[in-house]
Amino acid sequence: MTDWEMLVEQYRAEAERYKQEANEAKNELKDFVTFSQQIETELDKELNAANLSLSKREKEIAVLTQERDRYKVCF
Repeated sequence: MTDWEMLVEQYRAEAERYKQEANEAKNELKDFVTFSQQIETELDKELNAANLSLSKREKEIAVLTQERDRYKVCF
């Protein structure tokens, strides 16, 4: 085998290694994106629940404020 044939073989092997590394990085990135989306979904659910709870409390406060104001007028 000549020197240039050995170089070609080395370059091909190196290119294959880079290709494998790129595929591994791509798969890791896909996993990270999937994991991030799952976390985002969970946090959105928690935020929606917190907002719903806050909305209920705000309504309760409004009702209690109205009752208080009504009793202030009566007394």
